[in-house]
Amino acid sequence: MNTLFQHPVTIIYHGNCPDGFASALAAQLFFKQQDNYKSFKDKITLHKGIHGTTPPDCQGKEVYILDFSYKRDDMKRLCQQAVKVTIIDHHVTALNELKDLDKEHDNLDINFDMSQSGAVLSWKFFHQSPVPKLFQYIQDNDLWQFKLENTRTIILALMSYPMKLKLWGSWLRDDSTLDTLHSEGLILQRQINKQISRYKKAARMGKVAGYVVPVVNAPGSIGSELLHQLSDGYPFAAAYEDKAERRVWQLRSGGEKAIDVAEIAQQFGGGGHKNASGFASDISDIDIFPKS
Repeated sequence: MNTLFQHPVTIIYHGNCPDGFASALAAQLFFKQQDNYKSFKDKITLHKGIHGTTPPDCQGKEVYILDFSYKRDDMKRLCQQAVKVTIIDHHVTALNELKDLDKEHDNLDINFDMSQSGAVLSWKFFHQSPVPKLFQYIQDNDLWQFKLENTRTIILALMSYPMKLKLWGSWLRDDSTLDTLHSEGLILQRQINKQISRYKKAARMGKVAGYVVPVVNAPGSIGSELLHQLSDGYPFAAAYEDKAERRVWQLRSGGEKAIDVAEIAQQFGGGGHKNASGFASDISDIDIFPKS
């Protein structure tokens, strides 16, 4: 569907996340198809959404928030600024946080579906064509389903590349790219397995939100698989990585003793899914290890 731009556009997507970035790509490809894109493209802004931060100034703009959402009060202020706000998300914490907010703001359109990833939801929202295979793999990984063959290796390779719209967009036009990514991912997998083994040995028991669980200081790039293994037999496992003055946390749960880690993350201003969530804190905010 082609239409003319009427207002400046801001696309806010889940930052540092393949599902979020693919969501932004789906939106950007849609806008590139519009009749007056060349004369309007400088009025389209992409913004990384990071939990714990406030929205950008969106006065007089048309806003799309993809695979992400802000806290209720921030969303209220954003709706007061913007001409129109559209949310496309699949995180249960956001669904609960923003319940019935669209009844308070006529310019807010909320689209939630917990059964699909943000990238696939965004593609279906903006496009009539079938969901690209790469997006299907991103969803398979994001929902931690692994129903497709070679998802882990394809995503490993994907994440070794910079998040550039032109680059990722080129991969959508050639399905043979998936074979290349799989081959590259096989090589990366060996190194990742070595890292996971090393960081598992470095994990310590700590207290997070009152739960005594395995905690490890580890890079976010291996967090999901590492925590999946560490959480076995515990309510969940936690990993943190210090970035400047912020400590970024990942929580994962699985197995018989698993609890809803989205609820844990929400206590600290974050969010996510029942078995995968995250939040950010000041480095000194959370005392996780008992003093000797």
